[in-house]
Amino acid sequence: MAFESRRDIPTAGELLMSGHPVRFGDLVEMIDRLPLDERESLVDVVRKRIADDQRRRISASIRSARREHGRGRCKPATPDEVY
Repeated sequence: MAFESRRDIPTAGELLMSGHPVRFGDLVEMIDRLPLDERESLVDVVRKRIADDQRRRISASIRSARREHGRGRCKPATPDEVY
């Protein structure tokens, strides 16, 4: 979904309602159209969501390691062997 000019770029709502996937470049252009304060708020929201995703990933890794340890699947290793 390439656009000829900025006027051709649909709003976020129009894109979401269309059922078409949003391309990264189109999303960036929509963000450029936001007022500065809204772009700053968007950055805050995205950073918080990224941090939440990273915490969930780390938590899942810890749960998996604990299960492996509980099943006796762990063996002693040096830091070099781990990395």
